Amino acid sequence: MTRLAAGGRDLAWEIGLRAGGTHFAFITSHVNALTDYSAPRLHMDASQRLALADGMDRFDLLVPFDPYKESWSSDAVFVHDYHLPLNLAGHLYGRVYLEGLRPLLRDIYYRLPPRILRLLKPLLGH
Repeated sequence: MTRLAAGGRDLAWEIGLRAGGTHFAFITSHVNALTDYSAPRLHMDASQRLALADGMDRFDLLVPFDPYKESWSSDAVFVHDYHLPLNLAGHLYGRVYLEGLRPLLRDIYYRLPPRILRLLKPLLGH
């Protein structure tokens, strides 16, 4: 785990896992008020430099793809989700929710105008 602090205040955090020469940036977080400033970017840079200094060959930002991750990457690997239901309830969950409803809801969410998103975010826990 790494963290970035200034003036006695924590600003950004990263929990990583390491295996086989790869650092997996499992969870990254920062103070939301600082998103447009350099603290989160500085912390990501420091985390990557530390992983390289510790002998890691790769720094994997994991899924999902996000534009900010692309700005920090030199390569990308496309991935797909798979599910293997073990019973009827799992089959229904996979077909109805994972393959149908969830992609539809996500598509609707990303098409909403910013003013509606601002109203929804507190209700959705964002």
